[in-house]
Amino acid sequence: SKETLGEGTALTDFAVGMNAQLLASIAYIPRDIVVERCAIDGQLKSQVGSTASSAAALRTILSAEGLAGFYRAFLPHQLVWVPFNGIFFAALGKLKEAEAALGVKTEERYLLGVANTFASAGVAAAA
Repeated sequence: SKETLGEGTALTDFAVGMNAQLLASIAYIPRDIVVERCAIDGQLKSQVGSTASSAAALRTILSAEGLAGFYRAFLPHQLVWVPFNGIFFAALGKLKEAEAALGVKTEERYLLGVANTFASAGVAAAA
């Protein structure tokens, strides 16, 4: 809540980044599992249960491993990306605050926004 974290603070931005990662990964980790299964099966055509399409991979995973098969990489994925996204959003928030403090005009913010995004990603990757 705003009372606990504050509004527009680095801690708030960090929490938003963490939550965004957790929520988004509910949808895209299963997609990644299916895509990776198709890529592996494409390389190993002699494998029993090889899949011919994404739909076939989806059916195979669901029947052989159940719903948990789509989320088997969930924890390792979160251990990498939750901190990264938290730091990324905290750094981006601070850079946007700096823009406002320096009086950057709205029409100049697009290019500076791109630079801020790259800088934030660099900070998060270095951490």
